[in-house]
Amino acid sequence: MANDETTQFLSTALVNNMTIPFPDDGLGVNLWANLSENVYVTAGFFDNNAVNTHSPFPSFAEGDYFYIGEVGFINTSDLSGNYRLTVWNSQTTDANGCGIAVSVDQHITSNLVLFGRWGMADDEVSDFETFVSAGIGIESPFGRADDLFAIGCAWADPTDTTAEEETIVEAFYRYQLSDNFQLTPSVQAIFDPADSPESNTVYTAALRVQFVW
Repeated sequence: MANDETTQFLSTALVNNMTIPFPDDGLGVNLWANLSENVYVTAGFFDNNAVNTHSPFPSFAEGDYFYIGEVGFINTSDLSGNYRLTVWNSQTTDANGCGIAVSVDQHITSNLVLFGRWGMADDEVSDFETFVSAGIGIESPFGRADDLFAIGCAWADPTDTTAEEETIVEAFYRYQLSDNFQLTPSVQAIFDPADSPESNTVYTAALRVQFVW
């Protein structure tokens, strides 16, 4: 829940942790180990200067890397859930900083899911120093097996001390019209947007149309 912009929330704040400065797609190495049926660890490093429209090799050789590690617990009971603790370090020519993040999603009934994220980061390497998000999802509403309704809220404190603390609220309904076709209307309200200090509140509406074959 809340980690896939193609089937769930559209807002980046409700898809990822805003404090983690993930690099562009590029070269990297990631390892994964299952310690038990329910516990895993994963770690990797990636090119911090990658530009996904350029060749990956020159920037990788520059030696600026993004390191990340995670330990997770997967609840495999009838009320499934995921609990993750993440640490990371971002190194560039101009800055070196780290952060920590927590992510949780848990079914509290067979079709009701709660989720939340928290993160904190060094202000030298992240656009946001502190981040919190939470929400609720209802699977199979109105007896429709593949539909999903969810609402979430995210709050972020920018590292730019002149910017306002930003709050985002989004609600969507994913309507499964057929095995291959989804419609997802979404509405968002952004309060005190960090990138638009002259605006108090910004409202947006969107319609995602998705064909799968």
